[in-house]
Amino acid sequence: MLSIPSDKGTYAIQILLPKAKTITIGKLGRYKFPFGAYVYVGSAFGSGGLRSRINRHIYGSANIHWHIDTLLKYAKVRAFFYLIDIKKYECKWAQALTEVAGTTYPVPGFGSSDCTRCHAHLISFTHSGISENMGMHNERLFKTIRETFTKISDLPPDSIKGFQIPEARVSRFSQRRELTGTDDPCLENNRIP
Repeated sequence: MLSIPSDKGTYAIQILLPKAKTITIGKLGRYKFPFGAYVYVGSAFGSGGLRSRINRHIYGSANIHWHIDTLLKYAKVRAFFYLIDIKKYECKWAQALTEVAGTTYPVPGFGSSDCTRCHAHLISFTHSGISENMGMHNERLFKTIRETFTKISDLPPDSIKGFQIPEARVSRFSQRRELTGTDDPCLENNRIP
């Protein structure tokens, strides 16, 4: 597990879908997801806070509870951001990301079932021009996300933490899922059997 504070707050995960895929997202239905980059924004105010939620997204879970759980069966988390604060910023962040040229909401209502203000909390960067070169460290996308969140959050720039996940770690997560057939995050020392 990654060492992330267990405080409550808002987070975002930068995701890479390595190939186009048609996926059924719960009651929302079947949608075609193009290859490329996506950002999912959420809040972690429950038990375990940010640590629990972000690790769940990175390591996976056998239980499908949220829309993002289904997408992450096919996609990889490449980076994450978080802000420790009792105020929820997820709607503000999601709306701000859609102001980046070429971004779209790929699935209406994705991740925002409990939100009356937002169209969705998943934003696609597949047509933005930013995700054209999807090498492991897509610095341009990472920088764009961080700058967007910092600008609209009215907080000091160092309040929002952002981390990229090394390629070796991303590969290890994917291999564990493929080899074990499970998303069990409790495998000792993250070793692949």
